[in-house]
Amino acid sequence: MIRSIPDLFHPHDPALVEAAMLANTRLHLKGGNAAAFAKLLPWETVNTLPTAERLLDSELKIAQRGRDAWFDMAVPRAKHGEERPLRAEALHGLCDQGMSLVLNSVEKRVPAIAALNAMVERHFRARVATNAYVSFQAESAFPPHFDDHNVLVLQVHGSKRWFLHGQPYRYPLVNDRFPHPKDPGPVEAEVLMEPGDLLFVPRGDVHWAEVVGPSSLHLTLTVQPTRGRDLLRWLGTVAEREEIGREDINPLEGPEAQAGRAERLRTMLRALADGLDLDAFQDEADQAREPVRPFNLGHLHELTSGTLVLPSLRRRIALPDDGKLGPAGGNASITAGEREVLDLLLARDGLTVGELAGALTGADVTKAVNGLARKALVFLFPGE
Repeated sequence: MIRSIPDLFHPHDPALVEAAMLANTRLHLKGGNAAAFAKLLPWETVNTLPTAERLLDSELKIAQRGRDAWFDMAVPRAKHGEERPLRAEALHGLCDQGMSLVLNSVEKRVPAIAALNAMVERHFRARVATNAYVSFQAESAFPPHFDDHNVLVLQVHGSKRWFLHGQPYRYPLVNDRFPHPKDPGPVEAEVLMEPGDLLFVPRGDVHWAEVVGPSSLHLTLTVQPTRGRDLLRWLGTVAEREEIGREDINPLEGPEAQAGRAERLRTMLRALADGLDLDAFQDEADQAREPVRPFNLGHLHELTSGTLVLPSLRRRIALPDDGKLGPAGGNASITAGEREVLDLLLARDGLTVGELAGALTGADVTKAVNGLARKALVFLFPGE
């Protein structure tokens, strides 16, 4: 189980990834965590995820070079009123033909990945979502393309070869202004990803990949820091604290009234620009980011010294003395004992019940963990 950011990037310094993100350059890290990566999404869990309902909702896609398989290819027709399950034989056949399974937002189905996402969000102060890609042939799920966000790739099972062509645009978006190049140009880097390896692909780096061997499963974590448009949206909420920012801009006003309003709005915007505080913006973004809300049924009655506890909060926030948490803490109210435990978890990411008890001598750690779990403020995982 991955318990912390140093665990995730072991044996490398997380600062290497931070530097690559700041420089907008790719980075390949040969990992030492193959066993821990495999536990994030074991094959027995993968096999519970494909369903006809998820295929219909696009939570599951069956794709080859950017083209999705027709629904009827995986879910054979049935008589009116009969159930139409995803057929195992049809799914195996599509995979044998080079189709890949794409499991979007897989953290919604797998608590270990949800806990990992929350951990990465706390470290980078950026929104994170995870997709899983399962392939059994060399054919790629997507043609050469770029993403409009940073991607952190974790190779979980098997091997995959990545081809990276560079960045045709600076800070691209996915729209008509930034078309995907028909000819990606020469390969700048070729990277063999093996179990436990990580690859940071910066926003805009054209890439594609193919399986090496019988099968491959990798996770892609989208890491999306705030952008200028997020700042402008926040400035809009700040502007609404003043009357001029809340007034209607009514087209029924005459030219003189419109000119006066425009001048007052210019004055307000200049004041907002002159007083711009990026720290305040980031702090408010942190406070507004709601936690994951895991269920811990069953685990509550099986707490042992080896039970692993990880916070579900997506940001490292200062916990108020009165225990009344805002949106970042799910608007929960916590006791002094729960506050002490949660504060330590936010600083350390993941600790066992025994490690918490050793660090907080005299505290009733079991009671505090139980309370936090009932309020969905922590994930609980059985001891290994």
